[in-house]
Amino acid sequence: MPKRRTHQGDRSYQEAVARTNRLRHTSARLFEEGRGNDMAAIRGTLWAAYNGVTELVDHHLAYQNAGQRMESVCFGEGERTKQAAFELALRFSRN
Repeated sequence: MPKRRTHQGDRSYQEAVARTNRLRHTSARLFEEGRGNDMAAIRGTLWAAYNGVTELVDHHLAYQNAGQRMESVCFGEGERTKQAAFELALRFSRN
């Protein structure tokens, strides 16, 4: 869940929570239905989970323009999100 920022109003925080919940729902759907995730060898695997996150970040998030998309996906928040998903998948694979 998002952390409440200093001086953040209730409405703003609730909107952030709602956005997080929508992104989680979309990510879960992409885990099941994302590009390539319906293949028998991929379905239900850590790869499908990681692939769902990358599809969400790279293709489903709204950006103001192509430059902003490239910045986020390659160097910004999108890249950090994909890296965190990859590291989490690695941790799960080692257990």
